Amino acid sequence: MSQDSESFTRDPLEHAALPNMNIVLNEAIDDFTISVDPDDPDPQRRYKLLASRGTWREGLTPATSADGIRWSWGRDHALRHFGDRCAYWYDPIRKRHIAWSRNQPILRKRVIFHAESDDFETWTPPRLAIDTDSLDHPDAQIYGGYGFWYQSPNLAYIEVYDVAHQRLHTELASSWDALTWSRMCDHVVILSNGEHRSFDAYWTVPTFTPPHLRDGELLIHYGGRPDPHKASGFDHVPPGMGGALGLSRLREDGFVSLDATGQQGIVKTHPLAVGPGRSKLLINVSPFHPDRIPIEVIVEARSEQDTLSAYQLDATDPSRVWYKVDLGQEIPKITTVRFRLRNAPLYSFRIA
Repeated sequence: MSQDSESFTRDPLEHAALPNMNIVLNEAIDDFTISVDPDDPDPQRRYKLLASRGTWREGLTPATSADGIRWSWGRDHALRHFGDRCAYWYDPIRKRHIAWSRNQPILRKRVIFHAESDDFETWTPPRLAIDTDSLDHPDAQIYGGYGFWYQSPNLAYIEVYDVAHQRLHTELASSWDALTWSRMCDHVVILSNGEHRSFDAYWTVPTFTPPHLRDGELLIHYGGRPDPHKASGFDHVPPGMGGALGLSRLREDGFVSLDATGQQGIVKTHPLAVGPGRSKLLINVSPFHPDRIPIEVIVEARSEQDTLSAYQLDATDPSRVWYKVDLGQEIPKITTVRFRLRNAPLYSFRIA
């Protein structure tokens, strides 16, 4: 347990599966994910779990709980033929439970299959969600992944297994509907492996939880392993500690950015539908090198007829996340926003 997402304790729990311990499930489980469902009217089903339980090649088994400690198992292997590495999350927009896993009877390779449910009991047939493509090494595999709704799009951590070097790193994918996914930024690595002999030298994969926002930072917990995936030819690498929990930090909304360097870049939005009473823009922007290169950030808000305001930001503090632009009047219902940037990455903006 943790109060700050950084320091964790393993205190004994009342109603634990074993006395005077913090173990809440004493089961043969290969992999599992827990999620909170805010839309279920039954408080006894507020927490939900999907697990590779028992003979996991038969499928994934659901469980529900009121407190995340005392669990009731559902129908065994309700999600047929999914198993081994698996992930589960709740889509708050479509109000669907989503499961990702492998499906050996359909395709005997490591890729991600997708199934979903509106009641956490009956699941759709599996469909392929994410596979390797032409930008991957021919021997690469998609070891697993975890999706989550973030602001407006869905994002996903994609675990890429480099078979030749027996290493797992993490890339990013996005989707507007949680069904069709695109791997982002030419497969740039967002969580790379650590140095030789470090706890995350061979595995660097996020835990199956969304990032935690605190003080302008996204806290991303991940699992690391100092030894390779078991395979022939790697007997020279001694087994390590078996793994540990790590913490990485990312600027708020810092997954991707639009970068303008020495030449001015212009970004113009599509027409935006704006709610009543909005008169401010919050802009997440940062200088590349505030001590060496001048930054230019000019923001314009336009109605269908004319420019409401043009404002130049003094965005020189790399530790600051949000800059506020007060337009001095209510923003029209249909508005476009234009940014003119130089020597700065633009991460995101909001209308307030």
